[in-house]
This record gives sequence, C-alpha cells and structure tokens, in this order.
Amino acid sequence: MFVFVTVVNELPQCRLFVFTEATCPKPPLDNFQVEGDKTVYKKDEVLRYSCDRGYKKVDGRPSVCKKVGQSAQWIPTPQCEVITCKLDPNPPADTTYNPLNQMVFRPGQSVRVSCGEKQWYNNNLIFFALIPNGFSHERQNKLYYTCNEGYKPLTKGWWGVASCEEGEWKTSQCVGNVLFKCILLIFSDGDTFPIKCEAGHQNLHPDLQELTCSRGKWTSNNCSPPPKVKNAVIMGSFEKEYPSGIRLTYNCRKHFVMEGDSTIQCINGIWERKSISCKAISCPPLIVSDGVLVNGDLDQSTSGSVLQFSCRYRDDVLIGETRIDCDENGNWDKLPPTCQSDCSPPPEVENAVIMGSVEKEYPSGIRLTYNCRKHFVMEGDSTIQCINGIWEQKSISCKGRYFHMELISQPL
Repeated sequence: MFVFVTVVNELPQCRLFVFTEATCPKPPLDNFQVEGDKTVYKKDEVLRYSCDRGYKKVDGRPSVCKKVGQSAQWIPTPQCEVITCKLDPNPPADTTYNPLNQMVFRPGQSVRVSCGEKQWYNNNLIFFALIPNGFSHERQNKLYYTCNEGYKPLTKGWWGVASCEEGEWKTSQCVGNVLFKCILLIFSDGDTFPIKCEAGHQNLHPDLQELTCSRGKWTSNNCSPPPKVKNAVIMGSFEKEYPSGIRLTYNCRKHFVMEGDSTIQCINGIWERKSISCKAISCPPLIVSDGVLVNGDLDQSTSGSVLQFSCRYRDDVLIGETRIDCDENGNWDKLPPTCQSDCSPPPEVENAVIMGSVEKEYPSGIRLTYNCRKHFVMEGDSTIQCINGIWEQKSISCKGRYFHMELISQPL
C-alpha cells in the first residue's frame, strides 16, 4: 500500500492508492480435476490438473497464470476433450464397418471390420491380394489362390502359391542347381529301379523309393494333381505329381463352409474318393409382420447378405434397425424390426370414463383405464391396451349398485 500527499489550495490532503497483484482463480472443474486445494494462483504459477477418465487435454502445454493487461488469465486455457477413435471414411473396396454409419468411437466402444475375399486384416492393417477372376486364402505370409470357372492360373496346375517379399507378391519359385547323370541300362517290363540320392542330396519325395518299367515308360505310385473342388483352394504348392501317402487339405472361400472331410490322400497313385464340397453359409429364415416391407430374401440369405426394412404404411413407426446382416457364422447380427400403428380413440363404455386426457390417436402399447361413474361398479378388467393399431377385445362394463330399502308402516 502506498500513500501520496498532494497540496491543494495550500491545504494538505491525503489520497489512498491501493495496488493489487494480478491473480488467476481456480478454473471450474469441467471434465478434469485440479491437484491441491488452492483457489487463487499468482502470476507465473502453473495449474496442475488431470483429465477425467475418457478425456484428454486439448493442449499439451502446461497452463500458466499470465498477466494480460490489468488482469491475469490461464494460458493456454485448461480444457479436456473426449477421447475418440476415428475410422477412415473411405475404406478399401469390399471392406465394411459395423456399425455402418458410425465413424467416431469413444473408449470402450468397438467396431467390426469385414474384409473382402481379396483382403485380410492383420495388426491393424488391411492387406490386399488382387486375384482377378479368382480368390485366395492367406496363411503365414503365403497366398494360396485359384481361379473362377473358365479361368486358370499362369502356373500349370489349377491353383498356385505366391509369397509376399518386400511388399510385393512373388509367384516365381527358386530351385537349386541339380546335377543330372545319365546311365544307359536296359530294363524289362515290370522291372524296378531303386531311387538313391548322392551324398549331400536328399529325396524331396521320401515316399517315392523306386520306379517301375511299364510298357516302355518309367512309372511310379505318384498321383496326378488332385481334383478341383468348386469354391475351394488347396493349402499347398502345386506339383505335377504327388507321392503316395501324401495328404492335401482344401479350404473354402469366404462365406462358404466345408461339408465333410477337408483332406484327401494319394494311395498308390490314386486319390481316395471323397465327397468334398463347399456350401454357402446361410442364416435361418426370418418372419416379419405384414406391416413390414423387406428388401432381400427372408428365406434364403447367405453369409454377407443384407436385409433392409421399412414400414408399409406411411404413418407407421419402425421399431428396431432398418438393416441387418447375415454374418460369417450364419447368424443375423440383429433382430428384425416391427412396424407399429397408432390406435383411434378407445371404445365407449356405458357409465364409464377414461382416466386421462382424450387424444385423437394413441401410440401402440399404451394402456388406458376406465373408471365407473358414481353409484356404478366395474365388472371385469378395467384396462385396455392398444396393440399395433387395434384395441384389445375385452368385456368391460359398469353395473349399477342396488340398495335394499325396508318400509315400516306406523299406526295412524
């Protein structure tokens, strides 16, 4: 506090000047908590605060009490905002999100990502393998692919294998240098010739131990490539021949499921006979009320199918989801909706009134109660419900009360 003395008309007068220090008040707790019990902060003091669960600081810099003009304020302003995760609004082709139209999520919420046949999801990244006129399965960075009807791979078989190297798919295969030696021998029909590898080499087909001379050609118990199964690919590399005893596994494309055994074995040059097929995954048939319009097939919906719903009548209200999906396991992700109609005013009951205001229309599901007039009593239930535009049928009536009166005559 400072006191100044001034002289006015030779008479001394005292004037009091009070200088106050600029301070910052404790900010209101809007989604954050302040450390300590201080309510007033001096110039250059730092506000230490932490955001509530599910929120984060808008500005990462510390909030400091700074003098601005004749007052002080927090710079930057202490604020906390909701933590959100955002999806790419333009996902790759054939990639869908569920929920469908939600791009922003809060902590604890989840989203299901469905990839197309040419993609797969791994470590928060979506990988692509474009197989024109075909489909594939990925396993351990290898792509096993086959072609649709009327097409075949560039390889000699009906399926092929590609490996991912440095971000690109490599379909070529590298083999080591092989030294061939020719031995001129003469064998008779039915003779056998044992297969033995030189030192430092190994038999790539250990089940093939000998060759047989048959009609002037060397033959073995190997099998030719296995039969093709529609909507399936074999998980393994294509070979011209397969040794006896080997087993191969078929894998169905997306939205299909294997029926029966998925493996086949080569036995003495012949593939065992098995009924192997891939059946489309289907969701169970649905039944909806007459007032619901459906875009899609209620009876034969396969995995990946979508049903969309709307109400038949303009004034009806759709209760539920407008879209449901048949997922990869053959289950509907939601229940089908219903359409509800309003009811007109309820029927009149003699000697009774409705408890409540009178409306032109009543929403489906509402219950109204009748109350009998004075000297009348209710017979049966007193409530009635609007069910999808129709009042339920009930016998409601008000019966008059009867009083017993006895007349006693008096002598005149």
